Amino acid sequence: SNKQSFVVHQGMYFNVDIGPPHQLSILQHSSGSWAANQPFSVQPKVALLDAGGNVVVGDSASTVTAHVTPSLAHDSRVIIDTSNDAVPSVIQVVFAQSIKDDERLTYGPGDRIEIEVVFSQEVTLFQSIDDGTLPQIILNVFNSEGSEAVHGELMSHRQGSFSRAVSFEYLV
Repeated sequence: SNKQSFVVHQGMYFNVDIGPPHQLSILQHSSGSWAANQPFSVQPKVALLDAGGNVVVGDSASTVTAHVTPSLAHDSRVIIDTSNDAVPSVIQVVFAQSIKDDERLTYGPGDRIEIEVVFSQEVTLFQSIDDGTLPQIILNVFNSEGSEAVHGELMSHRQGSFSRAVSFEYLV
C-alpha cells in the first residue's frame, strides 16, 4: 500500500526543519576492499538522516562509531597445511608415437626426440625463482664412449596451466 502525504497551507508561512538523527546511511560505498593499511581509492561517505530522509547537518550532539574489520593480509598469519596432501608421482615416461613408429635405433644432429612424462595427478610447472629457467628433463644418452647426461627442454607448456602429462623435447 502506498502512503501519500499532503500539506495544505491555510494561514501564515511556516518552516520545515530537519529533525533529530534517526538513522545512519551510506551515501557512497568505498572502492574495492581494504588490505595492508592501504587507503581506499574512493572513500566511503556516511551521513545521519532524520526520519524524513534529510541529511542532518550541524549536529554536534550525536556520536557515530565506525569499526573497520582488520585485513587478514596485515593483522593475521594464514597457515595452509599441505602435509597430508597427495604428492604427485611419475607413473609413465614414454617416447612420442612418431619415435615409436620410426623404428630407428640411432639419431643424429638435428633430430628431435619428444618425451612425455605422465603424473599420477595434475601438475603445473613454473619458471625457476633463482634464474628464470623452465624445468628440464635429464636423459642418459649412450654413445660409443659410454653414457652422458643431456637435458631435454620443456615443450610449449603454458605456465600455470594444469595437466597430467608434460612433454619435453631433446634436440640431438
